[in-house]
Amino acid sequence: PSAPGSKDIPVGAEDCLKGLSFVFTGELSSISRDKAQDLVKEYGGRVVGSVSGKTSYVIVGEEPGESKLRLAAEKKIKVLDEDQFFDLIRSKPANVDVPAPTSSRAKKVKVDDSQPEKPSRANTAATTNKATDGKGKPRQESELWTTKYKPQKYQDILGNKTNVERLANWLRSWHTTEKDMKSTAKDDPSPFKAVLISGPPGIGKTTAAHLVSTLEGFEPIEFNASDTRSKNSVKAVVKEISDSHTVTSYFDRTKSTASRHVLIMDECDGMTGSDRGGIAELILVIKKTKIPIICICNDRMSPKVKSLANYCYDMRFIRPSTAQLEKSIRAIAEKEGLTLKDNVVDTLVKSTNNDIRQILTMLSQYALNHKELNFSASKKLAESSEKIVAPGPWDATGSLLSKGSFRELPFGQKIELYFADHSLMPLMIQENFIKMEPALAQDVAKGRGKAAMDLEVLNCLSQAADSIAASDIVGQVLHKTQSWTLMPFHGVMSTVRPAFFSHGTMALKGPAWGGGGGYTFPGWLGKNSTQSKSNRLLKEIQLHMRLQVSASRNEIRESYLPVLAPRITLPLVQDNDGIDEVIGLLDSYYLNREDWDVVLDLGLNECSAKALTSKIPTATKTAFTRTYNKSNHPKPFMTTAAVTKSKATREADFPDLEDVVDVDDDIVVAEDENGETDSEDVGGDRLITVKKSTGSSKSSAASGKSGSSSGGAKKGAGSKGGKKRT
Repeated sequence: PSAPGSKDIPVGAEDCLKGLSFVFTGELSSISRDKAQDLVKEYGGRVVGSVSGKTSYVIVGEEPGESKLRLAAEKKIKVLDEDQFFDLIRSKPANVDVPAPTSSRAKKVKVDDSQPEKPSRANTAATTNKATDGKGKPRQESELWTTKYKPQKYQDILGNKTNVERLANWLRSWHTTEKDMKSTAKDDPSPFKAVLISGPPGIGKTTAAHLVSTLEGFEPIEFNASDTRSKNSVKAVVKEISDSHTVTSYFDRTKSTASRHVLIMDECDGMTGSDRGGIAELILVIKKTKIPIICICNDRMSPKVKSLANYCYDMRFIRPSTAQLEKSIRAIAEKEGLTLKDNVVDTLVKSTNNDIRQILTMLSQYALNHKELNFSASKKLAESSEKIVAPGPWDATGSLLSKGSFRELPFGQKIELYFADHSLMPLMIQENFIKMEPALAQDVAKGRGKAAMDLEVLNCLSQAADSIAASDIVGQVLHKTQSWTLMPFHGVMSTVRPAFFSHGTMALKGPAWGGGGGYTFPGWLGKNSTQSKSNRLLKEIQLHMRLQVSASRNEIRESYLPVLAPRITLPLVQDNDGIDEVIGLLDSYYLNREDWDVVLDLGLNECSAKALTSKIPTATKTAFTRTYNKSNHPKPFMTTAAVTKSKATREADFPDLEDVVDVDDDIVVAEDENGETDSEDVGGDRLITVKKSTGSSKSSAASGKSGSSSGGAKKGAGSKGGKKRT
């Protein structure tokens, strides 16, 4: 806002905006758009993102969107500025629903206040049921709502109806269907021995697995992250449940003695170091299992789950919609005596990321001291129990490039999507922005023809590409100077601004653009990995050839390898006579058998491995490898060998090299303050070895420098110091 706090926030009557829908465009001067939208929801109104025939008002601020103003004029929808919007809230009367009488007969009944009303049988039963559990026992009020209202039949499960039906059919026909671990069926899980259920936490994955298992006549046995799931424990448990029965099967005579089991492995992506070998053993169990296995995980892209997914039917659960959750949540709250005002459920759903388990827990705690939950209280409740979930790169990319989500997100949350993975998100945007048909181009060129539309699309994509190019410069400065304060600016230039120009609908699909209609992973990562590998292999080739070739890596790649590749392959095309010629050429450049493959892998076009080796017979290749391995070849480096010390060398004591005295050096003996020399005998010191003088050294005598008659200091090459005769 340009002038925050300059105007008083209006206070209106209760639910004065109920039944009205509002669209906001532009920035208001005194309050932010988020606070203005919360103001509408607080008084019962509804906020929508686009203008339609059902829109009641369009609230306009500074720099409004042209498309929304044009649609409002076309549909004759009233447009209000900020002051008119505040006046609307102040002037609107209250809109409180008054419960209507149940029948006309009830209006004529006169109630005598002096006589107490006799409770009816229905009221008595309701009171009894509220205080008891239907069998005369007191109800446990401490029971969790998540347990109290857990699904009892298929219709009670919220969302994912198709996956639940497939899971039920899979269990129903598990013992009668032939299993094929290599099946590629996408809609039929019956050939698989196990099912992998993945999805966000709190959407009913484990509940669905237990419910389907029970309704289909199976006895579920669950292991989760709190259990020990090492290799041995998984093997022992599966063997035990495969060869034994549950306790309940002995008491229920309606069941066969061979009661059916289903193993539920929950939180497979949470196996830590203590679960050593658990995933590998689970895969072996799936291959040999005689009972159905249901694996459940939250992160489908976890490296631990990728290997497991190859042996399971991939069943992905999604979050239920807000409409599905609201209907069930309101019904549960009504049974518990908690009144939920308008926009309350929507606020709780957004704060918990559609986690119905967390919503029911929050409401059960709130209902202990309150009977009504309005919008303001729901905002505080949501902030105190907000579920912070770091979005993955796919979800973050969809939120930035999708038209609806990008325009609903505030600027701060768009920056947070960049920080979800600041090294990967710019690459995701760079990979996928070119596939989009920008919504800005649609808004500007609407009604002007296809040519104008194509021109605006190119303009938007061009500006997005320019922003990505500028972000590369910012990234280089950021990493070279370690100026991490530039990261928000880098996020704007590399992620948010390109998404602003390119967000819209997916226009380019198919194999040429990454396969399906979704977003694709950055291809730069694969190309960069290939380049790094090629540089490493080329460096090894240069090191091997350096005794014969004085050239850089680029020169070897551009000048030597294109000539060398045909000469080490074409002689093998004819027959085995060319094997010696090829081996001789490799030896002349100090290249080995692995380098032969590397030279061909680095080739392009007519010098590629496919083009040069396609005509070489398989028998010739085998003979070439066998002949090369049998013979000796020169190496451009010396092979290190273990040097063993002789017994005399091991027993000898060597002086410290820093203290070695050279033969020709004069020995300076330190004197004390009185001029006396240190006469301490060092002969007994183990760290000092006095080398014995040779015959020539005995015949030579050093002249005395201090007036001594005939002596001198004898010098020894291995001595630490000399002794001066006085």
